[in-house]
Amino acid sequence: MVKYMLLDAMGASAPMQKNTGLVLAGGRGERFGVYKAIVQSWGEPLILRPLRVFQELSGEVIIAHGGKRQLELLREVCPEAIFVADDETGPLGGLLAGFRRASKDWVMVAPCDTPLLSVELYRELLSRARRAEGCVVRLHGTANPVIGVYRKDAFLDAALEVASGGGRAPAEVLSHLNLVHMDEDALREMPFGTACLLDVDTPEDLERLDKYLAEGP
Repeated sequence: MVKYMLLDAMGASAPMQKNTGLVLAGGRGERFGVYKAIVQSWGEPLILRPLRVFQELSGEVIIAHGGKRQLELLREVCPEAIFVADDETGPLGGLLAGFRRASKDWVMVAPCDTPLLSVELYRELLSRARRAEGCVVRLHGTANPVIGVYRKDAFLDAALEVASGGGRAPAEVLSHLNLVHMDEDALREMPFGTACLLDVDTPEDLERLDKYLAEGP
């Protein structure tokens, strides 16, 4: 398999060195039929888009994966990343594993299958997050817990509390945190507008993504 070059993050400025980027790539891709993180779109694996965003804005980039086979595939396309395995607590597992490994004060989170996320979006999320314990995007009144920025210690404490009570969903953590939100009006000012939240769950979603990139909104 072709190896793809990422940016060199070693020259990041001091504020950027306070941030960790965490890409969630542990899903089994049951609706897609294959491992989504390495599915090709416009000549490269989907996961490289959020990885590049985080390399520009952070001092370390972590990928949370779902096991040995996924790790083998990921190492072929993004060997520069730090890898952690989900800790078996369901959808919350990748977040817990990533936040435990993170060494920076703030953690940016993105799924591997949302390739229109941008540097501009996460700069704005970082700016807003520092007013509280984090900032997540919110569309049509629903907050998305896996597209956002969190204060590491606050999120980890909240997530561990949720997991200890049997919780498994990332959304359950949000009510335990003092958060601000990035709503539709602000999202429309970002590259791709609200379409930046488009995720790829099925082959049909991938077709729509490629058509959008080819034709524009």
